[in-house]
Amino acid sequence: MAREDGAPARARQARTQAQRSEDTVQALYKATMELMLEEGLHRLTTPRIAEAAGVSRGALTHHFASRHELISRAIGNHLRQVNERLHGFARALAEREGSADQIVDYLWETMADGLFYVTLEYLPEARHNKALHAHLVPVVQEFHGGLDAIWAVLAEKEGIEAKRAKMLLNMTMCLFRGMIAQTILRDDPDYYAEMLKEWKAQLPFLMHHRPGEAP
Repeated sequence: MAREDGAPARARQARTQAQRSEDTVQALYKATMELMLEEGLHRLTTPRIAEAAGVSRGALTHHFASRHELISRAIGNHLRQVNERLHGFARALAEREGSADQIVDYLWETMADGLFYVTLEYLPEARHNKALHAHLVPVVQEFHGGLDAIWAVLAEKEGIEAKRAKMLLNMTMCLFRGMIAQTILRDDPDYYAEMLKEWKAQLPFLMHHRPGEAP
């Protein structure tokens, strides 16, 4: 009987320990991404991350064998969360009346809300760091899977080929990357708002008229 009474208690304790462990990992992921955005990748140190996360350095090294492992997994976790939101947006868009303007606005908000600034930090490192590159490739493919889901909704709603919708949304993403990179040295919200307005005005025409076709 004692063992039966003790088993649920041990199970609860194990679950509690697992929850604490997961909370620690998530706190380290969050601190890593916030510091990368605020201070840059090359300034990141494990003591600084542990301090920002509110955990001991021992707790950090218990979960992550190296700075590289923590950064790689934090980036992967971040992109998976973004991807989940992309899929959620695509599902919601498919269930209600939506428009290309809403897609453009959503993608701009997603990219400009720190996502691309963080990307600018780790892309140069991934170019030369084979281990980081190998870790990120499948995660980035998942991210593009979320974009594909949105493109498919756009194609269906606008009655255009999926391939053309994908190309136009890729053009949108490339435009946004350039715009966000420019914000580093040009803080001018009206300037970017005007470009967004112009692109949203042009996108319906581009969706339904190929080059050389009459309006």
